[in-house]
Amino acid sequence: MFHFRVDGKSFPNNYGQVAREGLEDIKFNKYRYGHFLVSSRYDRAPILEFGEGLSEFYLTGWKAMLQAEKILGIRNPKLKRIYYIWLTAWFEFEGKRKKIVIHSHLTTQWSNTEEFIIKGKRRNMKQNKN
Repeated sequence: MFHFRVDGKSFPNNYGQVAREGLEDIKFNKYRYGHFLVSSRYDRAPILEFGEGLSEFYLTGWKAMLQAEKILGIRNPKLKRIYYIWLTAWFEFEGKRKKIVIHSHLTTQWSNTEEFIIKGKRRNMKQNKN
């Protein structure tokens, strides 16, 4: 995932500033940032997502990390993986030999990564049959 400024200014080093400006941009429908997601797989198009404004990951990732801290019982859990399931993202955090997968909207969580992957594959297979 790549984030960049579209107004010619340098991208700030301060995450809080960028997130705050990104939320302001949504409120006023005027964007200072853009983003695109590049795939590293051969079976998909190289650019999976692009758009004005910050990505869902940039705007909600820190909230998911706070939730993971509470659940895993540690500070600053490691973000291991982002599952991009069009049009949304799931964050996998790890700590104390445990993993948790949290939806970017913070409405759903899985305490078992393998179960998350298996259920996702089953859901895709059902949708493909219809």
